Amino acid sequence: MPSVSQVEGRIADVEGFYVMFVSPDGSDIEDSQIVDYPYVKAASSKWTVTKWANTRLVGIGEEFAFAVLDRDGTAVHGNTLLSTVRATYYEAEADEEPSDDDYWTAEELETKTLRELKQIANENGIQVKAGAAKQHVLDALLGEPEKDEKEKDEVGVPGNQSPGDAVTAAPRELAKGRSTTPQATSSDEMNGSLDVRSLETWLWETVCQIQGPLDAIKFKDYIVSLVFLKRLSDVFDDEVQRVADKVGGLQAARELIGKDHALVGFYLPEGARWSAIASKTTGLGEALTDAVRAVANQNPRLQGVIDTVDFDAIADGQRVVDNDRLLALVRTLGQRRLGVQDVQSELLARAYEYLIRKFAEGQQQGAGPFYTPPEVARLMARILDPQPGMRVYDPCCGSAGLLIQCRLRLLETHGKAVDEHRELPPEVGPLKLFGQEINPSAFAISRMNAFLHEMEAEIALGDTMQSPAFTDPHAHLRKFDLVIANPKWNQDFPEVVYRNDTMDRFSNGIPPSSSADWGWVQHMIASLKPAGRMAIVLDTEAVSRGSGGAETSRERDIRRAFVEHDLIEAIILLPENLFYDTTSPGIVLILSRVKQHSGEILLINASRLFVRGRPKNQLTDDHASQVHQLFLNWKSVKQQAAVVTNEQVADNDYNLSPGRYITASIVGELERLAELHRNGALTDHEFASLKEKFIADL
Repeated sequence: MPSVSQVEGRIADVEGFYVMFVSPDGSDIEDSQIVDYPYVKAASSKWTVTKWANTRLVGIGEEFAFAVLDRDGTAVHGNTLLSTVRATYYEAEADEEPSDDDYWTAEELETKTLRELKQIANENGIQVKAGAAKQHVLDALLGEPEKDEKEKDEVGVPGNQSPGDAVTAAPRELAKGRSTTPQATSSDEMNGSLDVRSLETWLWETVCQIQGPLDAIKFKDYIVSLVFLKRLSDVFDDEVQRVADKVGGLQAARELIGKDHALVGFYLPEGARWSAIASKTTGLGEALTDAVRAVANQNPRLQGVIDTVDFDAIADGQRVVDNDRLLALVRTLGQRRLGVQDVQSELLARAYEYLIRKFAEGQQQGAGPFYTPPEVARLMARILDPQPGMRVYDPCCGSAGLLIQCRLRLLETHGKAVDEHRELPPEVGPLKLFGQEINPSAFAISRMNAFLHEMEAEIALGDTMQSPAFTDPHAHLRKFDLVIANPKWNQDFPEVVYRNDTMDRFSNGIPPSSSADWGWVQHMIASLKPAGRMAIVLDTEAVSRGSGGAETSRERDIRRAFVEHDLIEAIILLPENLFYDTTSPGIVLILSRVKQHSGEILLINASRLFVRGRPKNQLTDDHASQVHQLFLNWKSVKQQAAVVTNEQVADNDYNLSPGRYITASIVGELERLAELHRNGALTDHEFASLKEKFIADL
C-alpha cells in the first residue's frame, strides 16, 4: 500500500487541491500506509468538501483525520464547494508572473518526442493534424514558414487565423504546461505522455458527463461502445495519413482507401468518423446509431459488437440519454486522441478494463458473470501457466478478462520488452484463445476488449450448456490445453439439459437442477486434451455440499468420481467480498488430467490475504504471489496449506473444504504438544510456552 504522503500527492494530481491527513494524537504519519485513493475526480462542481470526503475517502484512511487545504494551506470549511477550492489553485497559477524558464527553447524542443511536441502545440493553440511528422510539428513550433501544400495539409494554423491565411510563424513564446483550459493533470500529462492512471481518470470523468458516477452505471453499453468508436476513428485517421504520406496527399489517400478497404484495419464510412460526429449539435443519438451500424456493415468482424446499442433509444416516452448528455460525452472524448501514436494499445486496453471494473463496482448484483476481479484472474493464469501455442478456452467468458490474463501471463514469461510494453518474439507462438458468452452485452464487450488488446480470439455468442459453439465435424467437443472460467454460481438448469446431452459431458453424474456448478466442471473437463488442465471459480459450498449427511447427494457423488479418477489437483479458498455480485469468498478449483502429485490434493487457505477496500476487498499481487508460491512448493504450511491424500478425502465423505483440513492440522499440532506434555517430554513451563507461541502465531 502507498504511504500517506504519496496518497496526498496523488489526490492533488487528480482533484486539483490538497488534502492533509493527520493522526488523532498529532503524531507524524507521513510514512504510514493507507489504502490507495480511487483517482476519480468529483463528478459535480456542486459537491461540498464533506460530500467529496464521504464519497471518496470512505475506507481509505478511517483511522486518520484529514483537512482539505486552500492555496494558502488553510483548512477550508466542510460546506465549501469543491469548485471554489479548485479555483484558488487555478487563479494562483494564472496570476503568477512567467519567467524565462516558463518557456520552451529551440534546444529543448529538439529533444522532445513527437507526442510531447504535439502536446506542447496543443497547449499553445497550435493545431496539429493526425499523422504530422515530427519535423513538421517542430517547424510550426519554431515559426518556420510552410514550404508546400502537403505540409499545409498536415499542420494547422495557430490562434484564430483562417485556413486561407499564410502561416509564417508560430508564437515566439511557447509556454510550458499552460493549457487554455485549466485542469488538474499529472506531471506526466503536462510533459506530453499519457500514463494509464491519467487515462483511467479521464475516461471515468467522461463517463460522469452523463450525470453522476451512480447514474453512469446504467449507461455502460453506451459508453464502452462510444470509447471503442473513438479509438477506431482515430486509428483510421492515422492509417489514412500513413497512406497519404505514400501517395502524396490526403484526398488521394481517401479515394484509394474508399476503393480498397483492405488498406486499413477497419474501414469507417465518412459519416461514422469522429470529425463528422463531433460536428453534430442536434440529433446526435440518431447519428451515433447510424454510425455504429455503418461501421458494422462495412466490417463483418464488428457485427454484433459495436452495433448493439441504440443511442436514440426511448424508454417511458423519453430518450434514455438525451442529446445534451451525448453532446457532453462526445466533446469530452474529443479532447484527446486515442490513435496508435497517442495511446499504446496495452495502456488503452488496461484503462478500458478499468472502466469495466468501475461499472461492475456500481452494478454489484449481476456483475459477477461478466467480470472477474483481475487479481483473481491473474492468480488463475499464474497457476495454469500457459505456454506458447496453447489453445485456451473459457466457456462463459464474460468480458474476456480470464483469456486476457492468460495472454498477459504468456507475455510476462516469454515476452521481450519493446519500448514501454512487451511483445512475443517471432519464434514464440501466441495463444489461441476461444470463448463463448450467452449475454449479448457482455459478448460485445469481450470482443471490443480483445480488439483493444490486439489479440486474436474466437468468441461466440450462445448458450454453452445447451449448445456448445466449439465442436468438431463429428459434433464432438473440441479439445483445449487449458480451460478457465468463472461461471455464475448455483445456476438453475433443468435436468433435461444434462440427461439429453449427446456429447458425453456428464458421465460423472447429473448435477441437481438447483446448482449447475458441477455441470460446468464436467463440461470443462470434457473439453480438455489428454494432458490438459483447468481452473474454475465456484461457490465455497460446491466442494462440501452433501458431505456428512445420511441422505444421498448428487454433488457429493460427483466429487467422489473426480477424486477416484484423481483429477482434483488443488483448491484455493479466497478472501470474502472480492466478487461483484456476492460477498461470499468463493474457491478456485484446479483440475488436471495428468497430475504431478498423483493421489494428493493441495488445499490452500488464502482467506486472510487481502486489503480491505470499498466497495470490494482486493487480493494484491503480493498476495497472489504468496498463493502461487504455496502451490509451487506443494507442502503443508501451518494455517496456510495442507497436502491431503485421496484416501483422507474419502474418509471425510469427499468434503474438500480447505478449512476442514487446515484447521484439523492446527488441532492436530496442539494435540501432539499435549501428548508430549503428558508423557513428560515437555515440562509444564515448556508446554505452556510452546502452546502460547503456537496460538500467537495463529
